[in-house]
Amino acid sequence: MKIVNKNLMRKQQTEGRMVALIVAIALIIDQIIKLSVKLGMRLHESIHVADWFYIYFTENNGMAFGMEIFN
Repeated sequence: MKIVNKNLMRKQQTEGRMVALIVAIALIIDQIIKLSVKLGMRLHESIHVADWFYIYFTENNGMAFGMEIFN
């Protein structure tokens, strides 16, 4: 019983580390793209990546989705 529990815990720890690694890689890629867009594009410029995907540079003065607390 104890061996099964240790193996299960080891598997869960490994899966948790894999999820954390994927999240960290996604965040790093996101920040690299944001930095390269900010430094390399003009306002309202777009880059065609695929037929369904464009990178469009715009500024957001508010919080998420342009919402503001004070006008």
